[in-house]
Amino acid sequence: MAEGVSALARPAAFATILTAAALALHPPALVARLLPAQSLLAAALVMLAALALVARAAQAREGRAGAVASALGALVAVVGLAADGVLGHHGVLTLGEGETATRFEETGRGGARLGLRPLGFPVAGDRVAKGAVALMLPGRSAPVVLSGERALRFEGYRLAQPETLQPGVARILVHREPATGAVLTGVLLLAAGSALLVPLRRSAAESLLTPLLLAGGAFVLSLAVADHGAVLGWCYGVATPDGRLPLPGVGVLLGLALVAGLLGTLLLAAWRLSGEAVSVTGPARVGLWLGVALASTGLVLAIARLAFAARHGLFLGPAALAAATGFLAVTLVSTRRTSVPGPRLLAFLWPTAVVVALALAFAAALFGLEREGTYATPFASAAASAGLIGLAALEPTRLEGALRFAFLLALVALAQLG
Repeated sequence: MAEGVSALARPAAFATILTAAALALHPPALVARLLPAQSLLAAALVMLAALALVARAAQAREGRAGAVASALGALVAVVGLAADGVLGHHGVLTLGEGETATRFEETGRGGARLGLRPLGFPVAGDRVAKGAVALMLPGRSAPVVLSGERALRFEGYRLAQPETLQPGVARILVHREPATGAVLTGVLLLAAGSALLVPLRRSAAESLLTPLLLAGGAFVLSLAVADHGAVLGWCYGVATPDGRLPLPGVGVLLGLALVAGLLGTLLLAAWRLSGEAVSVTGPARVGLWLGVALASTGLVLAIARLAFAARHGLFLGPAALAAATGFLAVTLVSTRRTSVPGPRLLAFLWPTAVVVALALAFAAALFGLEREGTYATPFASAAASAGLIGLAALEPTRLEGALRFAFLLALVALAQLG
């Protein structure tokens, strides 16, 4: 038994298990994947990943605190997910003005109807407006307004995302997740444990070409999928509550950045595949630096146009492009052969990206609770999945390069889910 558990900590097995669990955690939402019997394999893979982290913690000689925190976080999160899978409920409540409801239509995997379930308290519809509904709840002397911007918590349930079906009738999402605190605590511990391990996960003998090629590929892919591929047509815009807002001039700069970055990345890829003795890293680096400069200029122009249009807030699309651009710039600096802090900075770069992915999962779960009434949002699920792939990619295996590329693809895909 002990030998079987210790085998889970071996790099190849550890990376394989975490990758499989990452695929199991990918959208649709976490709880929906754990509820039905068909998802037993997904639940087993997630539990196996937690056991692998426990086995790694048991054998850790350095960074034991980080390994233990990660293992504990994984176990707590898995227990919380299992509890919500058994005790949690999700569904929809249809309510009209002047009507009172005590039950809601429970839904399962893929929106399958499971029948009516009692709420445990009456809910009366007072007023129904576009994107909002006023509810009368027990113990409240005045109506409580529920909008799409913030979920309402009452008696262990969260009511969220009201939708007007017809005049005077609204559809409200209902969520009950009693183990929310355990799931969030587990994800936070996993992120904190990974952060404690960052200084220990170094690879001094790593080729300088591989991380540069991967960073360039992530940069190009981020630009190619930005605004649902609009950059390929030399235009760019951001999504706002009022619809898509075009940003004139930004698309041209980002399109040129895409061409420059693609040129540099293809030069590096061709050199690596051909095995020629003549190095093309010089021209490739020039192309990548040009891409960074053009993308940075485009993002600055985007911020200026958003400010001019009086639009404020964190726009995920530009934020994702800024992250990809910054990642490439740091990698370019780190892979300079004349750079003194380069290898040390490069060693911290990849593990830090993993911590960022797990932190994004935690932040997305909190945001989901606040706005959608559940932590099991597609974005939170995808971020957690990316974090597990990133942890697997840090293992010294033959598939390390492929896993790192998959990790970057997962990060790029997050912007599309947002």
